[in-house]
Amino acid sequence: WKPSIENADLAYKLWQKRIGTFVTSSIGRIFDAAANLVLGLNEASYEGHAPMILESLSSRDTEFINLPIRHDGDGVLRMDWEPMLDVLVDHTIAAGRRAAFLHECLAQAALRIALKLRENHKFDAVGLCGGVFQNRRLADRVVSLLQQADMQCYMPEVVPLNDEGLAFGQLIESHANWAVS
Repeated sequence: WKPSIENADLAYKLWQKRIGTFVTSSIGRIFDAAANLVLGLNEASYEGHAPMILESLSSRDTEFINLPIRHDGDGVLRMDWEPMLDVLVDHTIAAGRRAAFLHECLAQAALRIALKLRENHKFDAVGLCGGVFQNRRLADRVVSLLQQADMQCYMPEVVPLNDEGLAFGQLIESHANWAVS
């Protein structure tokens, strides 16, 4: 897949050669890429800048496509966001609708991952964490979808859900390992 946008050929060649690329599981990087495709935003002033713009720009549309979800080589469920690309680069669609499309596709994928996990593991509650859930639109939609699927949903109330929460979890893990040795 190569979009018909400026510098797409160069970007594709760099990606093929793995120059200036990295592997990440961060949804935040999907928001960064989408902000570039939808808004032409090439630089962000701070972490979360691009996702905040997309969130504020989003219309109330709830159109989406089901993104492929597969187990990777380690058995982790991974979402493939490539099918969203044609819509994200389609400038005949208003930017607010494309931003809403992104949010809804990601929320629906989160639901489908939880449902797929529930097929093999018994649970009735899901905890949401990570900086991406500072995005109110995404968080509210994921919570709503999970609740409609009879899953209780929890979000951090005391410990922040972004990097500070991650650091707190690492501290707890380190302390637990230290206490055992």
